[in-house]
Amino acid sequence: MGTDKITMLAFPLFKKRALSIPSIKAIAIADVHIGIEYDFSSTGANIPSQTEAMLKRCINICREKDAEKLIILGDVKHTIVPASSLKEDREYRDAIKREREEVKFFLDNLSEIAEILVVKGNHDGGLKSRKNLK
Repeated sequence: MGTDKITMLAFPLFKKRALSIPSIKAIAIADVHIGIEYDFSSTGANIPSQTEAMLKRCINICREKDAEKLIILGDVKHTIVPASSLKEDREYRDAIKREREEVKFFLDNLSEIAEILVVKGNHDGGLKSRKNLK
């Protein structure tokens, strides 16, 4: 029996914190952590949302490399759902709501540019499949 081999090379895009995989027309990124700003705000740090900047960065990389796929390797979102007693905290609920809205915005906009493939990370509990999201 013959063995079929597929050679798939990934090239680091150093200043872009991504990998280019030309053989499958893909870009890979990891640890996006949408919503991390809300976690920081609970400790007093006021950091504006970075979602639009991340979206622009991903779109630009996909366009520059003519990518048809964007592979996100874990941790699309930041918040891990804590014990049920903490779920009653209003600030926490508001942060979760904002994070969900930003994740939806991010993925919906990216899916217009490329097919999105997500390898769920430990922060991605509750992340559901959507159109153009595998």
